[in-house]
Amino acid sequence: MNILFDTHTFLWWTALPEKLPSTLCILLKDTEHTLFFSTSSSWEIAIKTSIGKLSLSESLETIMTDRERLPSA
Repeated sequence: MNILFDTHTFLWWTALPEKLPSTLCILLKDTEHTLFFSTSSSWEIAIKTSIGKLSLSESLETIMTDRERLPSA
């Protein structure tokens, strides 16, 4: 299955996974699925971090490329 993240879902999954239903977390963690992340979402995150409205614990690139470290259900 192909899964397209929206900005909120991506941020919640990486920082606040308890906000997501456990069934969704299971789907996102399953390596059989292909995850997609919109360029628009990366722009939104970059803009919000640059103006101080969002703080990430790691760079967006690190978070996106290290799927094994992302939260599971």
